[in-house]
Amino acid sequence: MMWKFLLAVTIAGVAAENSQSTCTPKQQKFCPAGASNLGNTCQNDCTGCTGFTGQIQSFVPGSNHRRFVPCLKTGTPPSQKVCSYFGALLVFCPASASAQQSTCQNHCSGCTGFTVDGNTCQADGTPPSQTTCRNNEQVFCPASASAQQSTCQDHCRGCTGFTVDGNTCQTTDTPPSQTMCHNNEQKFVGNKCQSCAAIDPAKSKWLQSSTSCVACLGTVQGYAAGCTGTDVCSLKTPNTCVVVGSSDGTCAAIDAAKPKWLASGGGSCVACLVNDDCAGNSGTDVCSLKTPNTCVVVGSSDATCAAIDAAKPKWLQSSTSCVACLGSDAAGCSGTDVCSLKTPNTCVVVGSSDGTCAAIDAAKPKFTNPKYCGDGSPPITDGAKMCGAGTTYDKTKKKCETILPTDIELAKMCGAGTTYDKAKNKCETILPTDIELAKMCGDGSTYDKAKKKCITDPTSRCTTNAASAKESAGSRTATLTTSVITATMLVLVVIPLY
Repeated sequence: MMWKFLLAVTIAGVAAENSQSTCTPKQQKFCPAGASNLGNTCQNDCTGCTGFTGQIQSFVPGSNHRRFVPCLKTGTPPSQKVCSYFGALLVFCPASASAQQSTCQNHCSGCTGFTVDGNTCQADGTPPSQTTCRNNEQVFCPASASAQQSTCQDHCRGCTGFTVDGNTCQTTDTPPSQTMCHNNEQKFVGNKCQSCAAIDPAKSKWLQSSTSCVACLGTVQGYAAGCTGTDVCSLKTPNTCVVVGSSDGTCAAIDAAKPKWLASGGGSCVACLVNDDCAGNSGTDVCSLKTPNTCVVVGSSDATCAAIDAAKPKWLQSSTSCVACLGSDAAGCSGTDVCSLKTPNTCVVVGSSDGTCAAIDAAKPKFTNPKYCGDGSPPITDGAKMCGAGTTYDKTKKKCETILPTDIELAKMCGAGTTYDKAKNKCETILPTDIELAKMCGDGSTYDKAKKKCITDPTSRCTTNAASAKESAGSRTATLTTSVITATMLVLVVIPLY
C-alpha cells in the first residue's frame, strides 16, 4: 500500500510542476490549471483544454523543429504580447497588413506591407533605430559599425566594432558603467554588468522604469514569466508573484479591482458578485447584470439603467428605479412583448388569449379575434358585421342600433321642394317665404296665409281703399276713351282727298 501512496504523491508532484517548459521536451502543449478539463497537463493540442482552446504553433526557421506555446484562453486574439511573451520568438503581423494580418509568424517576410522584422512587423521602408529596435526588444547596431550596421539585432556580437551590448551597441572594449548596464537591462554589480537572473533567480526580470530587478512584469493569459508554477504577477502589489486566484482572499491579493472569486466557468477573479461588493462612488455603484460581475454607476437615467440590466433599461423617476418599460410604451420590451398596465412597468406577452389579455390590462381581459383585447364586447368592426347592414353595435347599450341617415341624406330622400321633419318622421313640403308669395301674387296684392289665396293689398300705393280704387279705374277708362277719339279724329284730318 505504501508504494501506491508514494506513487500518488509522485504523480501529484509532477502534475503540480507541469508547465510549458516541462511539456516542450514531450513535444506537447501545456493546458493550464485554470482549465475546467485537462488542467495542469501536457497535451498534443488544446482542443480538449476547456476554456483554453486557443493555440499557436510554429516551426523554427530553417529547421523542422516546432516551437510550443501554452494553450491560450479561448478567444484570445493574437498580439505582440501573445506572440513573443512565451519565449517562442514569434513576430506579430499587425491588423493593417494586407496578408497574414493579426497572426503570429516566424518572420515578417509574408506580412505584406509590414515586412521589416521586429516583434511587431514594421511598415515597409521603416529605417532601423534604437527606438524601433527597442520596441521589438532588440538592440541597434549603429551605422558606423563595419558589419550589421543600421540594423536591429538580438545582441551585439556581430556588430563589428560595437560588440558591447546596450540598447544601441557600444564600441568594443567600452568599460562597463551603471548607465551602460541599465541601457542593457542589467545591473551594474562588481564593476560589471550582470543579468537579473544571475543576481537573484527570484527576481529575474528587469523593470526599466525603476532600473531594478523584479519577480515579474505582468500576467498574460494566466501566465506570469518569472513566477513559478501557477503563480501570477500581482497588480495590487506590482511585480510580485502571488498564488493564483481560488478564493476571495487570493483574488484580492492579485488585483484590488477584482477581489471576488467566481467559481463558475472554470473559476476567475471578478469585480463583484452582488451589489455590496462594489465600493465605487462612495459605495453607490452596483454589480451589472448586462456585463456580469463588473461594477457600474447606479441607475439614474435610461443609459445608466441599460448598463446595469438589459431587461430593465428604462428609468422611472417617480420610483427612482430601473424598470423594463414605461406606461403602455413597449420600448424596452423584446420582440412582440408589450408593457403591462396590470403590473406596471413590466413586459408581458402580447395578447393572444383571455389569460394574456388579463395580464396586460385588467380592464380589457377578453380576447377577440383578430388580436384584440377588450372588455368582452366585440370590436366595432366585428359588431357591425354581426349586426348587419345599416346597423352598428352600441358598446354602451350592448346592442345593435340602426344607423340614422344624415340631414343631407334625408333631404335627398324626400325629393326637390321637400324636407324631412324629424319630429313628424316624414317628408314635408318646403313652404315659400312671404317675399316669394308676394312675388307670386303680383303687384297690388298679397298672399293671405289664412285664406291660402292672393288678395288685394290694402296698403298698396296703387289702391288705398275700394272706392278710390273703383274711381281710379273709371277715370282711367274715360281718359282712355277720350284719347282714342282724339286719335281717330286726328287720323281723319290727315287723309288725302285725291
